[in-house]
Amino acid sequence: MNRQDRIEQNIDLDTFSVDIPSYQRILNDGHVESIYRESLRYLQLNLRPPFSPMSIAYYPEIRGVISIPRYNIIDGQHRYHAYMKLYRAGYRFLVDLHVISCANIEEAKHLYSIWNQRLEHGTHEIEHVGSANDLDKQIETLITSLITKFGPYKCQRPRIRIKTFMDRWMISNSRQAITSLEEFIIFLDRSNISMRDNLLLSPLYHSSVSNLIKMKAQELNWYLGIDLECLWLI
Repeated sequence: MNRQDRIEQNIDLDTFSVDIPSYQRILNDGHVESIYRESLRYLQLNLRPPFSPMSIAYYPEIRGVISIPRYNIIDGQHRYHAYMKLYRAGYRFLVDLHVISCANIEEAKHLYSIWNQRLEHGTHEIEHVGSANDLDKQIETLITSLITKFGPYKCQRPRIRIKTFMDRWMISNSRQAITSLEEFIIFLDRSNISMRDNLLLSPLYHSSVSNLIKMKAQELNWYLGIDLECLWLI
């Protein structure tokens, strides 16, 4: 395989022909709604939605002597549906796309299967429940241990609600890519830094987070629980 990646910036999804391939997992309407609500909060402050670029597999579809460009979503169909819902509601904004060149649809399918090899498909996705494995249990134990060390204080935030975290984790794209507890710890640290930066820079957090919560987050160096729905787990 000879893949090439590129970032396409400032794309209007209304003018970009993208397909949801038949090999994609079942759509989770609740997850779409969560992304929609969080994106809406940012758009109402004239900010872009905070989520990472969707990953798109590009390949040429050959029909006789004609080559037709195809763009399949391989990671981000929930973001796509949430964004299109916002478009239909009259919110206009541009997005960045992670485009991966493939030779054909078979390579696109293979890439999707590798990307999503840790995701169980089935009706549990609709119920926001997955089949927990040993790594999931280790991660739940780690998060519980971290929260317990914080000790008692008056407000919920910036603690993480364990059940909310696990429900979100089991359907997240993050879960697909992480294969060890060490990788999860690195991911957690990066996410915490990103949330800290949002707290410092984004007017959204300045307006919605109390001074008590900010002080506690700074004292603990723990910012992820500021988002009560754990939407950083995309």
